[in-house]
Amino acid sequence: MRTMTTMTTLFSLLLASASFALPIDVTSKLSVTGKVVDQKTYTPMEYVTAVLFSAANSKMIAGTITDKEGFFSLSMLDSGSYYLEISYIGFEKKRISPVMLNKKNRKMDLGEVTLAPVTEEINEVVISGNKSAIEFRVDKRVVNVDKNINAQGGTAINALENAPSVQVDA
Repeated sequence: MRTMTTMTTLFSLLLASASFALPIDVTSKLSVTGKVVDQKTYTPMEYVTAVLFSAANSKMIAGTITDKEGFFSLSMLDSGSYYLEISYIGFEKKRISPVMLNKKNRKMDLGEVTLAPVTEEINEVVISGNKSAIEFRVDKRVVNVDKNINAQGGTAINALENAPSVQVDA
């Protein structure tokens, strides 16, 4: 009988200490979720940055990137007023404000957030280049004599005499 009382007392103490080890208010943490898609194609965008800032002082609170399906989730947040910036290279930055989190609005789902591509019109582009005087290929060396001033107006022997590493018996 004494063993049973001792076991009951130990079990009660263990149960009481375990309850103190748990966080006091696990449900007080809040979250913001959403999905980022391309505005033109409505395809999910991967690796888009989502950063939550405090509305009061613009201090960064939390940040993450989207997954393959374009979803992001910022969790373990405190109550407050925030704004969310979503950005990706080659797309316009989107700011969602206000993001209000409180006990009534624990989980804020922003749904689909669209990002528009940044388009910039430029003038014409001219690409120019010069052919190398000597080209090295796997099985041969090619000497381009068309730009050689000494070879113009002369014979093939004159062009070969001016080519590097070529000996001409004339």
